[in-house]
Amino acid sequence: MEQRLIKLIQEFFKISEEEARSASMETVKNWDSLTHVELIMSLEEELEVPRINPDEIVRMISIENIKEVLKEKGMSI
Repeated sequence: MEQRLIKLIQEFFKISEEEARSASMETVKNWDSLTHVELIMSLEEELEVPRINPDEIVRMISIENIKEVLKEKGMSI
């Protein structure tokens, strides 16, 4: 599942795998509020993540935080 997440972020932002492994709103130039919402929607659809609530969306500003939220939702990362 982690590899799928990295691949999704890599393709979504058109960045290298290395960049995707440490991606955050601070490090990815085109990760803004609009693309953040689109990323969350892609995660829900592509990884079949259960509905993500607004508090979780706010926390998911880096790949590490995304992994934490997914683990809290019972997904194996």
